[in-house]
Amino acid sequence: MRSLLLPAASLTLASLSLAGTVSAQDYWGDANSTTAAGASAGASSGYGYADSGSGGSSTAMGSLLGQSDFNYGYLDASYYFFDFDQDNFDSANGFGGALSIPILDSIFLKGAANYASTDTSDGDGVDYLDWQAGVGVGIPLMTRFDLVLEGGLAHRSLDVDGINDFGDLTDGYGWYVAPGVRVGINDYLEINGTVRYINVQDTSDLGIDIKALLHLTPTISVTGGVLFSDDANQYGAGLRINF
Repeated sequence: MRSLLLPAASLTLASLSLAGTVSAQDYWGDANSTTAAGASAGASSGYGYADSGSGGSSTAMGSLLGQSDFNYGYLDASYYFFDFDQDNFDSANGFGGALSIPILDSIFLKGAANYASTDTSDGDGVDYLDWQAGVGVGIPLMTRFDLVLEGGLAHRSLDVDGINDFGDLTDGYGWYVAPGVRVGINDYLEINGTVRYINVQDTSDLGIDIKALLHLTPTISVTGGVLFSDDANQYGAGLRINF
């Protein structure tokens, strides 16, 4: 795995700098106020660090896990720059997306996919696709700090001018696990860190995913992140729609 800590540090500093130019009250209003009016606004905001958490119903399971400060209902859309580990693959532009649907408090269904198109050094076209579909849970350990456990089905395919199964990248199905954390730095800035392990047809890929979110409104967040993995490093930016 390539060690590229400087881009990750630069991304975090840029997010902090941008967040510093926005007033939390501009888009959170009084959601975090200790007054009754503030509590009412927080409960209806639909996202963020309000008392309503993920908006799930209050159940025995929710009471057991505790009430999360985070929302687990969202849609992500991102642009990525892919830097493949294969020496004969050119770098590529691609897209990615994720959909998370809460089903019970901070228990959620999750689907994510990434696609990129590039060329080999010989000029052959390459299409790369991976997706995961699974279930996860956010376990609040303290205020604005969740341990997130996720896992499920994984698929990865690589098509080199119609020829599948090229090098270390396989075409097939397998499984993945992705433990991580969600940390609320302040009213508008959130940092996510995830260790992702994918196994497809006995070929494994270990990656570290770091993402920063700037919550502009209760509904819209700007995202930026890096993924360092055995097969490809990804650098991206996008939008999140919270619901």
